This record gives sequence, C-alpha cells and structure tokens, in this order.
Amino acid sequence: MIAKKNLIKKFIGFNIMESSIFLFFIIIGDKEGAISPILLRNHEVSTLEYANPLPSVIIITAIVITVGTTAIAMALIIKIYEEFGTLNTDDIRGLW
Repeated sequence: MIAKKNLIKKFIGFNIMESSIFLFFIIIGDKEGAISPILLRNHEVSTLEYANPLPSVIIITAIVITVGTTAIAMALIIKIYEEFGTLNTDDIRGLW
C-alpha cells in the first residue's frame, strides 16, 4: 500500500486491510456450537453455551464507519484529481 503511487490503489489496499481485520475479529469471537441468546423461547434454561453478540455489534459499527470513511476519501480523491489532473502522489507533491 505504501509503495503504490496511485491514490485509488492506496485506498483500495486500505479497504482490503480493514475488511481482513473485520473477518479476523469475527472469527476469533465465534464459538463452535454456541447459540444466540435471543433464540431461546420463554426463558428456557439450557446447558448450551451462548455466543457473545459484542464482537458482531462492534464489527457492524466499524463497517458503518468504514463506509462513511470510504465515501469521504473518494470525494477527496475526486477533488484532488480535478485540482491536479493526476492521482500519482509523486506528481501531486511536485505540483504542490
């Protein structure tokens, strides 16, 4: 990501990295054989393990933040292209 000169390629690399972190977080938060506590009816007492919903909630929040960040970054990249006529970071540094 650092070695690429194109701003779009840098940002796509950043988004791929974020997605892999989300998947990693979900994988480590999963328990085999666990059920969601909301699936129990009428307060049944069960010996099953419950899945922790907190990792999923955190990841959903992070995904929403990532969508907003992506939208803002793409808008900034469009403005940079309109101003400088290029997305190459070396060229932008030279023109600035």
